[in-house]
Amino acid sequence: MLFRSFLRAILQSSGRHDSEHSPTGVPCGAITGLLARSQKRIVRRFYVGSPEIARIDDATARYYTLMRCGVGRDVAFAITANPATLVRLARVADEHSEALIRDVHDGTLDSSLVSDPTLRAAITARLRPAPARAAELERLRRAHGRLRPRDYWRLVFVACWTGGSLGHYLPAVADWWGPVPVRDVGLLASEGRVTIPLDDGEPVGVLDVTAGVWEFIPVASAAQPTAEAVGPREVETGQEYVVALSNTTGLIRYRLDDVVRVRGWVAQAPLLEFLYRWGRVASVAGEKLTENQAATAVQVAAARLGVAPFEFVLAPWWSEPPFYILTCPEPADARTGAAVDDALAEQNEEYASRRKSLRLGRLRVMPVSAAEWAAMVAALEQRRRGPAEQFKRPQLLTDPGEAAELLESAGIRVAARPA
Repeated sequence: MLFRSFLRAILQSSGRHDSEHSPTGVPCGAITGLLARSQKRIVRRFYVGSPEIARIDDATARYYTLMRCGVGRDVAFAITANPATLVRLARVADEHSEALIRDVHDGTLDSSLVSDPTLRAAITARLRPAPARAAELERLRRAHGRLRPRDYWRLVFVACWTGGSLGHYLPAVADWWGPVPVRDVGLLASEGRVTIPLDDGEPVGVLDVTAGVWEFIPVASAAQPTAEAVGPREVETGQEYVVALSNTTGLIRYRLDDVVRVRGWVAQAPLLEFLYRWGRVASVAGEKLTENQAATAVQVAAARLGVAPFEFVLAPWWSEPPFYILTCPEPADARTGAAVDDALAEQNEEYASRRKSLRLGRLRVMPVSAAEWAAMVAALEQRRRGPAEQFKRPQLLTDPGEAAELLESAGIRVAARPA
């Protein structure tokens, strides 16, 4: 696999490394942007995008520009932190395919998307007119009914997070990017790398024992102020833990708050699977529903209904009794709600118990239009700081009333009780 990608172009999506500055002028921003800028020159020459792209504030314009720069290159693989970014990159290129093909033909960058002339000039300095490539893209669009990376690039693999609720995006990634291997990039953060992936298609990696001193807090006691932690050799297969790190940069017993499950061992190092962020648990009747359970339930429900996995946000809703509301793009109906409700009961026995005892009402569905869904996702992004490329859109809201606030902030009228 690596041999077939050798000396070929790389599509990498990274954020801006200097989106803010400290009082003393130190740049603060995305670690992905810093890594891209500090990468060795021999590697940077294969990146399809230039550092200037990270300075485009509008997400759609930024994604379009990256795909515009890449569509004329022989891209071997794409790497992003978030699989949702891969899906959005492909969709933006398809939705703006008329402009994209025209830009490829003329060697330009659409000024309606990137209006800053200085920034546009810096990016287009590397572009050249390519009428033959534009004709090929037009032919592919007519043949397939849309413009997909799987058709215009000879992809070897893609790399992104695959664990926890983010695995929900993988069917859409395969639809746009093709049936290529997906390699997890590993559980990592600005504070340090936690795992090193070993196999394709698996959200599992071996603990990076060289990154620092690792401790693991059992999930059952993680909320206690005096919770005791265990070392890497003391964790148990099948159990879930919150990760804590001490390292040489000054972090001492720092809780990353990533929840992992032990899946096995490589010699004396545990194999870990990321599940969800600690605290992303909803409980209005004692059900303690996790985001990972919600994502799995929707995947199971979609399979039973014979439909493709769909995007969603699940949230508790106060009522008598309280219930959960599933907001998702149209079409969706009562059958969708019933299937997800049943799957949630299978994933979480406390949810099943409280549904049976009527302490939780049946799940309700609120389908929204494509435009309303886009507005809701944008509202979620605005509420959470950090680079868009690393934004993990929550699939489970935990605070009752948060769903109504979110929908209203997106301009979606909310009835007193969802249907």
